[in-house]
Amino acid sequence: MNSPFTPVRNFPPVTLERLDLAMAIIAEAIETHPGGEVYWPLFERLERERKALVSRADRLAVARARVDDGKQRQAADLRHR
Repeated sequence: MNSPFTPVRNFPPVTLERLDLAMAIIAEAIETHPGGEVYWPLFERLERERKALVSRADRLAVARARVDDGKQRQAADLRHR
């Protein structure tokens, strides 16, 4: 029996490239297919997911930069002792 925390399927990771491709496909469907406007909610959901992914990556980069700056300051302090 599967645990509720064990994924049933192994989906590929969500990446900017995959989100961009999906958004391009849906944008084309919205623009070219009769009734394509029904896909707007999906497009908007993908936009939110993309923004969240970029935001997480940016926040991690800021955190890593802070750690790197701290390490550089410690190294400089040790050299000046």
